[in-house]
Amino acid sequence: MIESIIDTIFSNSIYIFIIGALVLFIIYTIIKKILKMTLLFGFLLLSYLMYLNFVGSEIPKSVEGFKESISKNADKVKSIASKSLDEAKSKTTTIIEKKVDEKVDEFFKE
Repeated sequence: MIESIIDTIFSNSIYIFIIGALVLFIIYTIIKKILKMTLLFGFLLLSYLMYLNFVGSEIPKSVEGFKESISKNADKVKSIASKSLDEAKSKTTTIIEKKVDEKVDEFFKE
């Protein structure tokens, strides 16, 4: 079954051209994705280094120092995010309680 398909493809030059074009297109898209990911990573790295320079932190000289710097900043972000979420939860709870009280009062007034 597969052998007959392969024989058909290689016996006609138009099919070979189509398969070749598809292979080239697939290679082109893979290279394009890799290039985009590389540029994105470079942009993020540059942005992080600019942030460190702006804040006044020391720019890491080694890979280990870079990893430690990122983990410290990640811990800071986690703590700030958890505090913000806790504040948002408490504010949301108070707002919901107020609205429920208003609706209950409105319902019993009628």
